[in-house]
Amino acid sequence: MSTRIVREGIVKEPPIEGEMLRISGEVTAEMPWLSGRDDVIAMVRPAFKDEEGNSLDPAPASFHIPSATVTVDASYLKDSDGTEISPEKVFPSQYSNRKEYPGLWGAVIHEAAHAAHTGWLELLPASGQLPEGVNRHWLDAAILMEEPRIEHQQLRERGGDRRWLRAC
Repeated sequence: MSTRIVREGIVKEPPIEGEMLRISGEVTAEMPWLSGRDDVIAMVRPAFKDEEGNSLDPAPASFHIPSATVTVDASYLKDSDGTEISPEKVFPSQYSNRKEYPGLWGAVIHEAAHAAHTGWLELLPASGQLPEGVNRHWLDAAILMEEPRIEHQQLRERGGDRRWLRAC
């Protein structure tokens, strides 16, 4: 999964309304069980796009460390065949409903794993300046290795999440 962990700044998002607000609320309510944290907020919303329709989001899903916010692009609202699903048919609070949109739920699980297991990035300066003696290439490699590490940790604690992680 392509993801981005955001360490600095404030999340500036337009308000989420209608069915996306309901879905976001239901996903937020599941975060304590998924991430082991009760401060994580989830936003499921359409991607921001430029005039040509290209996504302006850094990744389809992200975890913003300072605000403990998970954001997932609503384009993941598709069934296993890739057919779009109406938001009115999405009920994340109902376990049996999640199989209808495995990619979305997999992205939620992946970002919940970041919320649960990515803590060391908070130790880096928010300024973006690396501490003296830290090689940028080593840091980049560590960030790449963070993806399988957090998924492995998630699966050790919640083995049933494997199907969702594979779907995204």
